[in-house]
Amino acid sequence: SGDWSSDVCSSDLKRRNMIGNKKVIRVEGMSCEHCAEKVKSALMEIEGVKSVAVNLKKGEVKIKYILDISDNTIVKAVSEAGYQVVE
Repeated sequence: SGDWSSDVCSSDLKRRNMIGNKKVIRVEGMSCEHCAEKVKSALMEIEGVKSVAVNLKKGEVKIKYILDISDNTIVKAVSEAGYQVVE
């Protein structure tokens, strides 16, 4: 999985040790590392998100989380960062 940038992890050790779920979403409009960082930062702000990895080539974002997060919450965070989640 060489295309994935390294995960951004929460500094909360308790969260890091818990096993959670993951979602992979497609995001339109990311073209560089700066874009990837904006999306990562926006998603890491969501309570319960453990890590975020962006694959710029595929336009995909892998989100690992420990609390259930609605798709609407993810779409809103990505949208507020200036990008769009695509089906």
